[in-house]
Amino acid sequence: TDLGSEMVTVTLKDIFQTNHAIPWSLLKGQEENRPVLKDAKTYPELADTLLKHLTHFRYPCVFPRMVEMVKEKGRDVISCLVAGLTAAQLKFFPHVHYRTYKGTKRVNWKNDAYALLRPEGEPETAETRAIKLNELVAQELLERALTEDGHLERYREWGMPWLPMVLSRIPPEVKKEDRKMDLVVYLSCLAIIMNGGFVHFAKLKDLHKSLPVSQKRLLDIRLRSVFSLKTICRDTVLYRLADDIPTTLPATRNPYRGRKGREEEAQEEEPADPGLDESTSQLLVEEDSRQARSISMARPAGKRTKWSPQELALVRDTGDLEADYKSYVKDCFDSDIPHRSKQSFKAMRWRMRDN
Repeated sequence: TDLGSEMVTVTLKDIFQTNHAIPWSLLKGQEENRPVLKDAKTYPELADTLLKHLTHFRYPCVFPRMVEMVKEKGRDVISCLVAGLTAAQLKFFPHVHYRTYKGTKRVNWKNDAYALLRPEGEPETAETRAIKLNELVAQELLERALTEDGHLERYREWGMPWLPMVLSRIPPEVKKEDRKMDLVVYLSCLAIIMNGGFVHFAKLKDLHKSLPVSQKRLLDIRLRSVFSLKTICRDTVLYRLADDIPTTLPATRNPYRGRKGREEEAQEEEPADPGLDESTSQLLVEEDSRQARSISMARPAGKRTKWSPQELALVRDTGDLEADYKSYVKDCFDSDIPHRSKQSFKAMRWRMRDN
């Protein structure tokens, strides 16, 4: 168990690319805010996935070496990982995917998505089934021409929040899987309309007429509301989902990002060196703040705007590009003007020479 726990810790350090600040309370499900879930796996399934892509971990890449050491000791790697996950009682794990970068496969994590974990043998919950069905439902909506791909992008990214409750309320008389899918797709269309999305009403009307249960039955099992949707379907009444079924997507910025953005890192204050006096420490803090502000004042890359007379007045040409550009950035900072890239600054100097 100790060996397995150490393997799990090393794996997380490789994924988070840090030796500190691993959000254990989040991973164990001890926090009120839940992460965005994009996959669901058992402990053995997760262990098997990690081993299949063993060589694709990025720096510091400690996990592959630890796997070699475990094998050298004659231990079963998957058993060790499963024991470690069980001991840690993890409910969530970073949802990594694998992509090719310059011909090399790498483990990649977007810093905002997690997988829902459960021990082997534990029955699937409605939430687990919903996570697995999310992409399948999206594909069904497209194949049936009920909506367009662009309108499903956010649901593919953040999930369909209504699915867990919808799946838990499907009536027992609907036994065939294809008929269950008809009902789930129909209710998903209603949720998309409630969110202001596009649905092909002619196709939806056909599905409405062929549902495996009546509208009264949907009301009885609390899948639909008594309130109708305002649509252009004049000859078909469509109802909202039941009030207790969530349809709104969560905030698109996850509070548990693995790394801070460049500006956040620049603005974060470091503790003062105990060997420095108070005045020196304050000067260093002011300098760090100045650098952070300089970063935030840079013009967006790829956006072309005309140089103002005030900007042109700050362009110098002494023959030393590096010194001139540093002076230009400093002058922009002092004048509260967003500075341009070095390439743009260099091009403007050449144009001024030609003139």
